Amino acid sequence: MRRSIRYVLIIYALVAGLGAVALFTLILLPDQWGQVVERLTALTDSFWPRMISLAALALLFGVSLLTLVYALLSGKIRSAKARNTEYGIINISSNALENIALNSAKAAQAGIKTAKARVSTDRERRLEVVMSVVLFSDVEIPTQMQKIQERVRKDLERYSGIPVGDVDVRVTRVELMGARVEK
Repeated sequence: MRRSIRYVLIIYALVAGLGAVALFTLILLPDQWGQVVERLTALTDSFWPRMISLAALALLFGVSLLTLVYALLSGKIRSAKARNTEYGIINISSNALENIALNSAKAAQAGIKTAKARVSTDRERRLEVVMSVVLFSDVEIPTQMQKIQERVRKDLERYSGIPVGDVDVRVTRVELMGARVEK
């Protein structure tokens, strides 16, 4: 998930959660707290409307809490536990995994000009790799992208010991190799 979307979700969750808590307390407070409380309690004077509004506010608070947890935990993986050994735990950072993927893609000699990689984990704790590449114009895209996928999967599993799920390669642009001058 993009960082900007995560920040928007965090802000939304905090505002919705605090608003739900504020309205929840205003509904439950006695009438001496001012006109706002009187207006809110006038709307919820009978038992069922008051219970429905409290349930709706509790649901809003729960959804905002779940949204906050999701936004905080859905960022890039900080480290992926590779294995426990007799000496301790081996953790490999996401930056190291991304560098392995980039080096593998460039080593595949598939006509890549530039590349970016993002590594995350799926529910089965397998690595998911998303690569954005800029290619040179003389590349057979389907064949070479399959070559990149196989190489990245093989190298990540070999060097990290972590199983790899999907390797998505997105071709963002195709560029000319350079200006050619004919005589």
